Amino acid sequence: MQNLSDKLIYDRVTIASAVSGTNNIRRNKVKPGKTEEIRIVSVENKTNKYTSLRIGIFDNGVYYPYFEEKYPVAAELFYTTDIIILREGQQLQAELNGCTLGDKIEMFIHGEWSEEI
Repeated sequence: MQNLSDKLIYDRVTIASAVSGTNNIRRNKVKPGKTEEIRIVSVENKTNKYTSLRIGIFDNGVYYPYFEEKYPVAAELFYTTDIIILREGQQLQAELNGCTLGDKIEMFIHGEWSEEI
């Protein structure tokens, strides 16, 4: 029997020096035969304010946003607790628009994975 804590996901994805304009932060693809249930996603631009933040799923070259925040301020943690289900091959993505060259951006993820049914 597998321990529940073995199935927990705690992850951080960082862009240490963003480009001007749009920056996409993507988590690794969901592994074959797995499903991920993401319960909390938080994103922070530690350096500057920016135009908008969207969090969603990137699948086969198409982005499906689930959450959007307009005109976030610098050094403010924005998060969603909406559950996002990711299937094999999909990626969690945060899209930040209006970033400044050199911004430091971080995305934190909490959830759990299971065998795909």
